[in-house]
Amino acid sequence: MLLCVIVHGSDRALEYRVTTEDPRDHALRKFDAFPADEEPPLWTALDVVARYATDPPIAIATLLDAVRPVAKPGARVCELGFGSGWFLDEMLTSFTEIRLHGLDMSHPAVTGARRQFGSGVRVMLGDMERLPFANAAFDVITTNWTLYFMRDIDGALAEMRRCIRPGGLFVTATVAPDHMIEFDDLAAEAVRRTLGRERDPDIAFRFDTTTGMPHMRSAFENVELREYGGVMVLTDIATTMILWPGYGPQLTDPAEDAAASAEFERLVTDRIARDGSFHLTRHDGVFVAHT
Repeated sequence: MLLCVIVHGSDRALEYRVTTEDPRDHALRKFDAFPADEEPPLWTALDVVARYATDPPIAIATLLDAVRPVAKPGARVCELGFGSGWFLDEMLTSFTEIRLHGLDMSHPAVTGARRQFGSGVRVMLGDMERLPFANAAFDVITTNWTLYFMRDIDGALAEMRRCIRPGGLFVTATVAPDHMIEFDDLAAEAVRRTLGRERDPDIAFRFDTTTGMPHMRSAFENVELREYGGVMVLTDIATTMILWPGYGPQLTDPAEDAAASAEFERLVTDRIARDGSFHLTRHDGVFVAHT
């Protein structure tokens, strides 16, 4: 399989190619690391972000503010690709009288959400590109940091548009081109030094705050982008390395990944010794589309 898109972000022009892995297989490999009956590590990348990044409260507020105008009592709201379920939980707390649904293609995610929310959320296992819902089934559909995993982004957006009623709302969050750029730059240097080649650009470049707008306008006429940012300052190597599986170059060969990871650890160790910390840029955005 070959996907190719020219990406213009910051001052860089990148050609994104996936020659061996389906984008959705990439997502499943990234997020299905731990079967439902096994315990995950004590700390995950999400834990590190929640503790050290300044933007998670801004992200939550931005998403809730986007959904709020339509999340009236009785409104039918669905999150696609809900993952750990953190935004389902936020919506349940903030909009207590909505009818909340969730769909994810990950068995562990669905099992965990059913255990966490019980009857409070109608949770389904399903495909975001072929939604098992009737036309105009929802007042709001939201999906966050997921669209870059779609095989056909425009087709997926058209399917989501089909399932939103006239006068409804679509909300989706994604990264900006310079999000975590310091991490990306050191990861790229680690790949160059150990493997003698350039790393593949992050899959998120397929749908970010820059490349995402043309896709959004393929399905929606009224589209707004709300951007926000923050920082994450890490002072020890152990915490930084927790981010590698999720934010690293996603090398499928275990030996290559181990070599690049070891070199990245050395580079970050030098950076922290020199500067006292590893300073990371956080920059995201939320597309809001009215139907």
